[in-house]
Amino acid sequence: MSLVKSVSLVNNALDTNGFVRTDAINYVTDKHGSAVDVNSVKRSADRISEKTPGRYVVTYRYGKASRKGTVTVRSDANEGISKADDAKLGKGGNVGKTWFPHELAFRSNYNAQGSSHAYVGTDKHGKKTAKLTT
Repeated sequence: MSLVKSVSLVNNALDTNGFVRTDAINYVTDKHGSAVDVNSVKRSADRISEKTPGRYVVTYRYGKASRKGTVTVRSDANEGISKADDAKLGKGGNVGKTWFPHELAFRSNYNAQGSSHAYVGTDKHGKKTAKLTT
């Protein structure tokens, strides 16, 4: 059994379903090495609410295999929420508008595995500002 050792969640006062504990399972195999449906793994916690901050240890069991994972619900309900302040950007700036491919996928010489592609980024005035080669 392979698990994500720790999961960190943002506090969510609107949480209705809780953390899906099977999401922490990478894979499970039986004694023959065959993949096992993650829903057949027993879990020590039925539901971990994202409304309640804290650290929760969940034990996962399948047959004789047992593993533990940690789920942390962070306490700051406003974490990651910000208010954009576009007044600081000013006018003109290097704000990317889009990327234009130099070599398009429909051309006859397109080879997804062997050729590189170049894309040019533009600012909001259409001026080339960056080049990306893949």
